[in-house]
Amino acid sequence: MFVYSDTESRVAYAHENYDVTERQAWKMIERTDKERQMHAMSFYGKKWGDRDYYDLMLNSGRLGIEQCVDLIIAAAGK
Repeated sequence: MFVYSDTESRVAYAHENYDVTERQAWKMIERTDKERQMHAMSFYGKKWGDRDYYDLMLNSGRLGIEQCVDLIIAAAGK
């Protein structure tokens, strides 16, 4: 499963929920994405976010977090 969103939505979410400026949010997201990419390549030898490696991909920027949660639960069969 991979939950993703467009950068603008991610910045807005970080700005609202982590008490950071929009500029700080952009930097935080860039740093976190780079760390995730390095982790995926180092531990799994795979490109982070590559849709070929996921059975379920959800756009939280479009669907919203609550709907993503509901879809994940439904997909898990609970």
